[in-house]
Amino acid sequence: MYRNIELRPEDRKYQHILWRSSTCEEVREYELKTVTYGVSSSPFLAIRTLHQLANDHGASWPEAASILRHDTFMDDVTAGAPSVEAALNLKDGIINLLNCAPRVQPSRCFSKIGIDFAGPFIVKESKRRKAPVYKVYVCVMVCLAVKAIHLELVTDLSTSAFIAALDRFVSRRGLCQLIISDCGTNFVGAKRYLSEVHQFLSTQESELNTECTKRNIVWQHNPPTASHFGGIFESGVKSMKYHLKRVVGLQVLTFEEMLTVLNKVEAVLNSRPVCALSSDPTEVDVLTPGHFITGGPLVSFPEIPLTDTYLPPKERWQLLQKMTQSFWKIWQRDYLHTLQQRCKWFKDQVNVQVGDIVTIVEQNLPPLEWRFGRVVELHPGSDGVVRVVTLRTAKGLLRRPVVKICPLPTSN
Repeated sequence: MYRNIELRPEDRKYQHILWRSSTCEEVREYELKTVTYGVSSSPFLAIRTLHQLANDHGASWPEAASILRHDTFMDDVTAGAPSVEAALNLKDGIINLLNCAPRVQPSRCFSKIGIDFAGPFIVKESKRRKAPVYKVYVCVMVCLAVKAIHLELVTDLSTSAFIAALDRFVSRRGLCQLIISDCGTNFVGAKRYLSEVHQFLSTQESELNTECTKRNIVWQHNPPTASHFGGIFESGVKSMKYHLKRVVGLQVLTFEEMLTVLNKVEAVLNSRPVCALSSDPTEVDVLTPGHFITGGPLVSFPEIPLTDTYLPPKERWQLLQKMTQSFWKIWQRDYLHTLQQRCKWFKDQVNVQVGDIVTIVEQNLPPLEWRFGRVVELHPGSDGVVRVVTLRTAKGLLRRPVVKICPLPTSN
């Protein structure tokens, strides 16, 4: 479905297939010469992840690591043990080894997060004409499981300011179990502070302190000068900062106004479609990070379109609406472009299939508003290439060209 990567002859035995259509036929043997379904296939990536996990953390559980390397395909384990007790110990070892990879474990939203800072942004103390200005920063917290984003506005990069932001985050999103960050001094200071609190509570003998010590947070620092190790939250910083800088421009907001814009930007980022919510061909709903936060899709108040409207300086609230609408318009367009990567006639593209759920490209949609549909009919041309499809939407059937729809990434 993507690229066919040819395997070395000595590696083809790992894709050995025995096949027969019925019990009356003889068994036929096959060896696949290419990676199954391309470089992004589920079997290939799953097995590659398990092997890397065994290489990185197998020293603590050597028997479990050997099973992951030699006796596991996807989620099937073919190993055994001489006794029930040995089998239970082996099971515990495999579970402990798999728990070393937090991003592939089911967990509550924001229980495992990555943190980074973005900025500075300039804000002013009040709305008066010559109010003093100062710098603020945005603390970006990204869930490692569902990639939901939480934004906190802080006044400086000190340890105390970051701990206050983390405290606000925990109060609204719940206590996290794992934090991954770089080696910034504020992150190192916060980790040291939390470790001191945990050590102090561990030495106090009381039932309350015993319960508090169970709430310890595991903190992991990426190596110095290795920002690419935190790609998942670095991409969150880019999604927020790149367009926000251009939308705000030279306009100086107050702290409250900046916080309002950030909260609406957070809602926009968490409204992006991830995959189909149901395999039912009559359903057109999609799953978003907002579903894991609120239990449903994120919505906003109805707003008058202000993107191309001139506003006098006194209309501060409408100015904020115009900024968020401009951010939504630019960010949605760029996000849809990432879903619709097209190589210009260099190679054939896979046709859209019946049952695929797609995002419909429409102009002038209000913030947090997406149009989705499911393909119910294809209209191929004389050359067999599908350029027009019929979609089932919440409002009925639509006929759209393929260039105006974006299949979701997981539809492949």
